Amino acid sequence: MKSLKKIFALLLCAALLLGCGLVPSFAEDVATSTDPAPYTEPEIEPVGAAQGSFTFANFNIAGLLALSGSSDKAARQKLLGEKVAADGYDIVAVQEDFSYDADFSAGLNMPYRTDGSQNVVTGDGLEIFSKTPVYNVARQGWNKKGGMLWEGDIVSQKGVMMAVVELQPGVYVDVYNLHGDAFDGQESKEARHDNFTQTMNFINANSSDHAVIVTGDFNSAFHFADEGPDLYNIFIEQLGMKDVWTEVVNGGSFTDYSAYNGIYYWGHWDSVECILYRSSDTLTLTPTSHKYVRYMYDDANAFSDHATAVAGFDYTAATLLSSDGLAPAKKEALNPLKLMQVVFADLKYIFSHFDEVTTLLKYKDDMETLYTNYSR
Repeated sequence: MKSLKKIFALLLCAALLLGCGLVPSFAEDVATSTDPAPYTEPEIEPVGAAQGSFTFANFNIAGLLALSGSSDKAARQKLLGEKVAADGYDIVAVQEDFSYDADFSAGLNMPYRTDGSQNVVTGDGLEIFSKTPVYNVARQGWNKKGGMLWEGDIVSQKGVMMAVVELQPGVYVDVYNLHGDAFDGQESKEARHDNFTQTMNFINANSSDHAVIVTGDFNSAFHFADEGPDLYNIFIEQLGMKDVWTEVVNGGSFTDYSAYNGIYYWGHWDSVECILYRSSDTLTLTPTSHKYVRYMYDDANAFSDHATAVAGFDYTAATLLSSDGLAPAKKEALNPLKLMQVVFADLKYIFSHFDEVTTLLKYKDDMETLYTNYSR
Protein backbone atom coordinates (compact mmCIF):
# COMPACT_ATOMS: atom_id res chain seq x y z
CA MET A 1 0.00 0.00 0.00
CA LYS A 2 2.87 2.29 0.63
CA SER A 3 6.41 2.10 -0.78
CA LEU A 4 9.89 3.37 -0.11
CA LYS A 5 9.44 5.85 -2.95
CA LYS A 6 7.07 7.86 -0.78
CA ILE A 7 9.50 8.00 2.12
CA PHE A 8 12.46 9.04 -0.04
CA ALA A 9 10.33 11.67 -1.78
CA LEU A 10 9.23 13.11 1.55
CA LEU A 11 12.76 13.12 2.94
CA LEU A 12 14.07 14.73 -0.24
CA CYS A 13 11.43 17.46 -0.14
CA ALA A 14 12.12 18.13 3.52
CA ALA A 15 15.86 18.32 2.95
CA LEU A 16 15.46 20.73 0.05
CA LEU A 17 13.16 22.96 2.02
CA LEU A 18 15.50 22.95 5.01
CA GLY A 19 18.39 23.80 2.75
CA CYS A 20 16.50 26.78 1.44
CA GLY A 21 16.07 28.15 4.94
CA LEU A 22 12.32 27.69 5.04
CA VAL A 23 12.22 26.06 8.47
CA PRO A 24 12.63 28.52 11.37
CA SER A 25 13.86 27.25 14.69
CA PHE A 26 10.79 28.66 16.44
CA ALA A 27 8.20 26.85 14.32
CA GLU A 28 5.55 25.00 16.33
CA ASP A 29 4.23 21.48 15.77
CA VAL A 30 1.81 21.36 12.89
CA ALA A 31 -1.87 21.64 13.70
CA THR A 32 -3.53 18.46 12.49
CA SER A 33 -7.04 19.72 11.94
CA THR A 34 -8.79 22.74 10.53
CA ASP A 35 -12.10 24.29 11.43
CA PRO A 36 -14.89 22.94 9.23
CA ALA A 37 -16.58 25.26 6.78
CA PRO A 38 -19.82 26.64 8.26
CA TYR A 39 -22.78 24.97 6.66
CA THR A 40 -26.32 24.39 7.80
CA GLU A 41 -29.18 22.88 5.87
CA PRO A 42 -30.38 25.63 3.50
CA GLU A 43 -33.88 26.90 4.06
CA ILE A 44 -36.35 24.56 2.44
CA GLU A 45 -38.33 25.92 -0.50
CA PRO A 46 -41.41 23.71 -0.90
CA VAL A 47 -41.52 24.08 -4.66
CA GLY A 48 -41.83 20.43 -5.65
CA ALA A 49 -39.94 17.15 -5.76
CA ALA A 50 -37.06 16.16 -8.03
CA GLN A 51 -35.48 12.87 -8.94
CA GLY A 52 -32.56 11.60 -10.94
CA SER A 53 -29.53 9.32 -10.93
CA PHE A 54 -25.74 9.60 -10.85
CA THR A 55 -22.64 7.43 -10.94
CA PHE A 56 -19.93 7.71 -8.29
CA ALA A 57 -16.33 6.46 -8.57
CA ASN A 58 -13.69 6.31 -5.86
CA PHE A 59 -10.05 5.21 -5.90
CA ASN A 60 -6.49 5.81 -4.84
CA ILE A 61 -4.74 6.99 -8.02
CA ALA A 62 -1.16 6.52 -6.67
CA GLY A 63 -0.07 10.00 -7.74
CA LEU A 64 3.11 10.01 -5.67
CA LEU A 65 6.26 11.56 -7.07
CA ALA A 66 8.33 9.18 -9.20
CA LEU A 67 12.02 9.84 -8.46
CA SER A 68 12.87 8.40 -11.87
CA GLY A 69 10.81 8.27 -15.03
CA SER A 70 8.69 11.21 -13.89
CA SER A 71 7.71 12.15 -17.44
CA ASP A 72 6.39 8.62 -17.98
CA LYS A 73 4.41 8.86 -14.75
CA ALA A 74 2.94 12.20 -15.83
CA ALA A 75 1.85 10.75 -19.16
CA ARG A 76 0.32 7.74 -17.44
CA GLN A 77 -1.63 9.92 -14.99
CA LYS A 78 -3.04 11.94 -17.89
CA LEU A 79 -4.00 8.72 -19.66
CA LEU A 80 -5.62 7.48 -16.45
CA GLY A 81 -7.73 10.63 -16.32
CA GLU A 82 -8.76 10.10 -19.92
CA LYS A 83 -9.78 6.48 -19.26
CA VAL A 84 -11.84 7.51 -16.23
CA ALA A 85 -13.45 10.32 -18.24
CA ALA A 86 -14.39 7.88 -20.99
CA ASP A 87 -16.47 5.92 -18.49
CA GLY A 88 -18.56 9.01 -17.84
CA TYR A 89 -18.81 9.08 -14.05
CA ASP A 90 -20.72 12.02 -12.56
CA ILE A 91 -18.65 12.32 -9.34
CA VAL A 92 -15.08 11.07 -8.83
CA ALA A 93 -13.32 11.02 -5.44
CA VAL A 94 -9.58 10.31 -5.37
CA GLN A 95 -6.74 9.84 -2.90
CA GLU A 96 -2.98 10.38 -3.42
CA ASP A 97 -3.59 13.10 -6.02
CA PHE A 98 -0.21 14.73 -5.51
CA SER A 99 2.56 15.46 -7.97
CA TYR A 100 0.63 14.82 -11.18
CA ASP A 101 -2.68 16.51 -10.43
CA ALA A 102 -2.36 18.81 -13.46
CA ASP A 103 -1.93 15.78 -15.71
CA PHE A 104 -4.67 13.65 -14.15
CA SER A 105 -7.20 16.49 -14.00
CA ALA A 106 -6.42 17.53 -17.59
CA GLY A 107 -7.23 14.02 -18.75
CA LEU A 108 -10.32 13.84 -16.57
CA ASN A 109 -11.55 17.25 -17.77
CA MET A 110 -14.49 17.60 -15.35
CA PRO A 111 -15.88 21.13 -14.98
CA TYR A 112 -16.07 21.27 -11.16
CA ARG A 113 -13.63 20.15 -8.49
CA THR A 114 -12.14 20.76 -5.10
CA ASP A 115 -8.64 22.15 -5.50
CA GLY A 116 -6.39 21.77 -2.50
CA SER A 117 -2.61 21.86 -2.42
CA GLN A 118 -1.35 18.75 -4.21
CA ASN A 119 2.17 19.26 -2.82
CA VAL A 120 3.20 15.93 -1.26
CA VAL A 121 4.75 17.74 1.73
CA THR A 122 1.67 19.68 2.85
CA GLY A 123 -1.24 18.31 0.79
CA ASP A 124 -3.57 15.50 1.84
CA GLY A 125 -3.97 14.19 -1.73
CA LEU A 126 -7.78 14.20 -1.41
CA GLU A 127 -9.91 15.67 -4.18
CA ILE A 128 -13.47 15.46 -5.52
CA PHE A 129 -14.28 16.05 -9.20
CA SER A 130 -17.82 16.54 -10.45
CA LYS A 131 -19.94 17.29 -13.50
CA THR A 132 -22.10 19.52 -11.29
CA PRO A 133 -21.13 22.37 -8.92
CA VAL A 134 -19.15 21.76 -5.72
CA TYR A 135 -19.45 23.93 -2.60
CA ASN A 136 -18.23 24.42 0.99
CA VAL A 137 -14.97 22.48 0.92
CA ALA A 138 -13.40 21.75 4.32
CA ARG A 139 -10.46 19.56 5.35
CA GLN A 140 -9.09 18.03 8.54
CA GLY A 141 -5.71 16.37 9.01
CA TRP A 142 -5.75 13.31 11.25
CA ASN A 143 -5.35 13.92 14.95
CA LYS A 144 -3.51 10.61 15.33
CA LYS A 145 -0.94 8.84 13.16
CA GLY A 146 0.76 5.50 13.68
CA GLY A 147 3.39 3.10 12.44
CA MET A 148 7.05 3.19 11.53
CA LEU A 149 8.78 5.91 9.53
CA TRP A 150 9.12 3.76 6.39
CA GLU A 151 5.36 3.16 6.28
CA GLY A 152 4.85 6.82 5.45
CA ASP A 153 1.89 7.77 7.64
CA ILE A 154 3.95 9.60 10.27
CA VAL A 155 5.32 12.11 7.74
CA SER A 156 2.26 12.40 5.49
CA GLN A 157 -0.74 14.71 5.77
CA LYS A 158 -3.55 12.21 5.39
CA GLY A 159 -6.98 13.17 6.62
CA VAL A 160 -10.60 13.68 5.63
CA MET A 161 -12.28 16.32 3.48
CA MET A 162 -15.88 17.25 2.77
CA ALA A 163 -17.70 19.05 -0.02
CA VAL A 164 -21.33 19.73 -0.84
CA VAL A 165 -22.16 18.47 -4.35
CA GLU A 166 -25.16 19.80 -6.24
CA LEU A 167 -26.91 16.91 -8.00
CA GLN A 168 -29.29 19.33 -9.70
CA PRO A 169 -30.49 22.82 -8.73
CA GLY A 170 -31.95 22.58 -5.23
CA VAL A 171 -30.65 19.04 -4.56
CA TYR A 172 -27.45 18.62 -2.50
CA VAL A 173 -25.47 15.75 -0.99
CA ASP A 174 -22.53 16.06 1.43
CA VAL A 175 -19.55 13.99 0.24
CA TYR A 176 -16.72 12.99 2.59
CA ASN A 177 -13.43 11.61 1.23
CA LEU A 178 -10.84 10.08 3.57
CA HIS A 179 -7.49 8.32 3.50
CA GLY A 180 -7.00 6.17 6.59
CA ASP A 181 -3.75 5.26 8.29
CA ALA A 182 -2.16 2.22 6.62
CA PHE A 183 -0.48 -1.03 7.67
CA ASP A 184 -1.19 -3.65 10.32
CA GLY A 185 0.83 -2.75 13.42
CA GLN A 186 -0.98 -1.99 16.66
CA GLU A 187 -0.19 1.73 16.44
CA SER A 188 -1.63 1.85 12.92
CA LYS A 189 -4.80 0.06 14.02
CA GLU A 190 -5.24 2.47 16.91
CA ALA A 191 -4.66 5.39 14.55
CA ARG A 192 -7.32 4.08 12.13
CA HIS A 193 -9.84 3.80 14.94
CA ASP A 194 -9.11 7.41 15.83
CA ASN A 195 -9.32 8.42 12.12
CA PHE A 196 -12.79 6.92 11.80
CA THR A 197 -13.95 8.44 15.09
CA GLN A 198 -12.68 11.84 13.94
CA THR A 199 -14.58 11.37 10.66
CA MET A 200 -17.76 10.60 12.60
CA ASN A 201 -17.34 13.77 14.65
CA PHE A 202 -16.66 15.77 11.47
CA ILE A 203 -19.88 14.46 9.92
CA ASN A 204 -21.92 15.11 13.05
CA ALA A 205 -20.63 18.69 13.21
CA ASN A 206 -21.45 19.47 9.57
CA SER A 207 -24.05 17.05 8.28
CA SER A 208 -26.14 15.82 11.20
CA ASP A 209 -29.41 15.95 9.24
CA HIS A 210 -28.06 15.82 5.67
CA ALA A 211 -27.82 13.11 3.05
CA VAL A 212 -24.22 11.91 3.11
CA ILE A 213 -21.78 9.81 1.08
CA VAL A 214 -18.55 8.72 2.79
CA THR A 215 -15.83 7.28 0.58
CA GLY A 216 -12.08 6.93 0.32
CA ASP A 217 -9.20 4.57 0.98
CA PHE A 218 -10.14 3.22 4.41
CA ASN A 219 -7.18 0.81 4.62
CA SER A 220 -9.67 -1.40 6.43
CA ALA A 221 -12.77 -3.43 5.55
CA PHE A 222 -15.94 -4.69 7.21
CA HIS A 223 -14.95 -8.36 6.91
CA PHE A 224 -11.72 -7.88 8.90
CA ALA A 225 -12.12 -9.88 12.12
CA ASP A 226 -10.33 -7.31 14.26
CA GLU A 227 -11.45 -4.01 12.66
CA GLY A 228 -14.74 -4.84 10.96
CA PRO A 229 -16.80 -4.53 14.17
CA ASP A 230 -15.24 -1.11 14.77
CA LEU A 231 -16.15 0.08 11.28
CA TYR A 232 -19.66 -1.29 11.72
CA ASN A 233 -20.12 0.42 15.08
CA ILE A 234 -18.94 3.85 13.90
CA PHE A 235 -20.42 4.10 10.41
CA ILE A 236 -23.41 1.77 10.43
CA GLU A 237 -24.69 1.87 14.01
CA GLN A 238 -23.74 5.37 15.15
CA LEU A 239 -23.96 7.29 11.85
CA GLY A 240 -26.84 5.27 10.42
CA MET A 241 -25.09 4.62 7.11
CA LYS A 242 -25.15 1.69 4.67
CA ASP A 243 -22.37 0.23 2.54
CA VAL A 244 -23.11 0.05 -1.19
CA TRP A 245 -21.18 -3.17 -1.86
CA THR A 246 -22.85 -4.87 1.10
CA GLU A 247 -26.34 -3.74 0.08
CA VAL A 248 -26.10 -4.35 -3.66
CA VAL A 249 -23.79 -7.39 -3.86
CA ASN A 250 -23.82 -9.16 -0.49
CA GLY A 251 -27.51 -9.06 0.36
CA GLY A 252 -27.06 -6.56 3.19
CA SER A 253 -24.99 -8.95 5.30
CA PHE A 254 -21.97 -7.76 7.27
CA THR A 255 -21.27 -11.27 8.59
CA ASP A 256 -21.67 -13.78 5.74
CA TYR A 257 -18.80 -13.67 3.23
CA SER A 258 -18.86 -17.40 2.44
CA ALA A 259 -19.46 -16.78 -1.26
CA TYR A 260 -15.92 -15.35 -1.47
CA ASN A 261 -13.97 -18.14 0.22
CA GLY A 262 -10.64 -18.52 -1.56
CA ILE A 263 -10.93 -15.18 -3.38
CA TYR A 264 -8.49 -12.47 -2.31
CA TYR A 265 -10.56 -9.51 -1.16
CA TRP A 266 -8.30 -6.65 -2.40
CA GLY A 267 -10.17 -4.95 -5.22
CA HIS A 268 -12.60 -7.86 -5.58
CA TRP A 269 -15.08 -7.91 -2.68
CA ASP A 270 -15.59 -5.82 0.48
CA SER A 271 -12.36 -4.03 -0.34
CA VAL A 272 -10.76 -0.99 1.29
CA GLU A 273 -12.30 1.38 -1.30
CA CYS A 274 -15.60 1.88 0.50
CA ILE A 275 -18.66 3.84 -0.63
CA LEU A 276 -21.05 4.44 2.28
CA TYR A 277 -24.27 6.44 2.12
CA ARG A 278 -27.13 7.82 4.21
CA SER A 279 -30.42 9.44 3.19
CA SER A 280 -32.10 12.39 4.91
CA ASP A 281 -35.66 13.62 5.40
CA THR A 282 -35.33 15.69 2.22
CA LEU A 283 -33.20 13.41 0.00
CA THR A 284 -33.45 9.64 -0.47
CA LEU A 285 -30.42 7.85 -1.94
CA THR A 286 -30.90 4.37 -3.39
CA PRO A 287 -27.88 2.41 -4.67
CA THR A 288 -28.54 0.58 -7.93
CA SER A 289 -25.16 -0.97 -8.80
CA HIS A 290 -21.64 -1.63 -7.58
CA LYS A 291 -18.49 -2.90 -9.28
CA TYR A 292 -14.71 -2.81 -9.00
CA VAL A 293 -12.77 -1.62 -12.05
CA ARG A 294 -9.05 -2.11 -12.61
CA TYR A 295 -7.59 0.54 -14.94
CA MET A 296 -4.58 -0.76 -16.91
CA TYR A 297 -1.99 1.14 -18.96
CA ASP A 298 -0.89 -2.01 -20.74
CA ASP A 299 -1.84 -5.69 -20.70
CA ALA A 300 0.11 -6.43 -17.52
CA ASN A 301 0.33 -3.21 -15.49
CA ALA A 302 -2.29 -1.23 -13.59
CA PHE A 303 -2.13 2.52 -12.98
CA SER A 304 -2.57 1.94 -9.24
CA ASP A 305 -2.37 -0.88 -6.72
CA HIS A 306 -5.99 0.00 -5.89
CA ALA A 307 -9.10 -0.90 -7.84
CA THR A 308 -11.77 1.70 -8.52
CA ALA A 309 -15.04 1.26 -6.64
CA VAL A 310 -17.99 2.39 -8.79
CA ALA A 311 -21.56 2.82 -7.57
CA GLY A 312 -24.76 3.90 -9.26
CA PHE A 313 -27.42 5.83 -7.32
CA ASP A 314 -31.01 6.88 -7.86
CA TYR A 315 -32.25 9.80 -5.78
CA THR A 316 -35.55 11.41 -4.91
CA ALA A 317 -35.75 14.87 -3.33
CA ALA A 318 -38.92 15.58 -1.34
CA THR A 319 -38.30 19.30 -1.65
CA LEU A 320 -35.84 21.61 -3.32
CA LEU A 321 -33.46 23.57 -1.13
CA SER A 322 -32.11 27.10 -1.23
CA SER A 323 -28.47 27.67 -2.17
CA ASP A 324 -28.07 30.24 0.63
CA GLY A 325 -24.89 29.62 2.62
CA LEU A 326 -23.14 27.65 -0.09
CA ALA A 327 -19.73 28.95 -1.22
CA PRO A 328 -18.37 27.65 -4.56
CA ALA A 329 -15.18 25.62 -4.35
CA LYS A 330 -12.06 27.55 -5.27
CA LYS A 331 -8.34 26.87 -5.58
CA GLU A 332 -6.68 26.70 -2.17
CA ALA A 333 -3.48 28.70 -1.91
CA LEU A 334 -0.41 27.11 -0.37
CA ASN A 335 0.06 28.44 3.15
CA PRO A 336 3.78 29.18 3.75
CA LEU A 337 3.33 28.94 7.53
CA LYS A 338 1.75 25.51 7.22
CA LEU A 339 4.59 24.46 4.94
CA MET A 340 7.16 25.45 7.55
CA GLN A 341 5.18 23.79 10.35
CA VAL A 342 4.80 20.52 8.44
CA VAL A 343 8.47 20.35 7.47
CA PHE A 344 9.55 21.19 11.01
CA ALA A 345 7.24 18.54 12.49
CA ASP A 346 8.51 15.90 10.03
CA LEU A 347 12.16 16.74 10.68
CA LYS A 348 11.53 16.76 14.43
CA TYR A 349 10.16 13.22 14.20
CA ILE A 350 12.93 12.00 11.90
CA PHE A 351 15.74 13.28 14.11
CA SER A 352 14.08 12.02 17.29
CA HIS A 353 13.64 8.56 15.72
CA PHE A 354 16.94 8.29 13.90
CA ASP A 355 17.09 4.59 14.68
CA GLU A 356 14.22 4.15 12.22
CA VAL A 357 16.17 6.04 9.56
CA THR A 358 19.27 3.87 9.98
CA THR A 359 17.13 0.70 10.03
CA LEU A 360 15.39 1.79 6.83
CA LEU A 361 18.70 2.41 5.09
CA LYS A 362 20.13 -0.88 6.34
CA TYR A 363 17.21 -3.04 5.21
CA LYS A 364 15.83 -1.02 2.30
CA ASP A 365 16.46 -3.94 -0.06
CA ASP A 366 14.96 -6.52 2.29
CA MET A 367 11.47 -5.31 3.11
CA GLU A 368 10.38 -8.71 4.45
CA THR A 369 12.99 -8.53 7.21
CA LEU A 370 12.14 -4.90 7.84
CA TYR A 371 8.45 -5.59 8.46
CA THR A 372 8.97 -8.88 10.26
CA ASN A 373 11.50 -7.67 12.81
CA TYR A 374 10.94 -3.94 13.15
CA SER A 375 7.20 -3.35 13.50
CA ARG A 376 5.71 -1.76 16.58
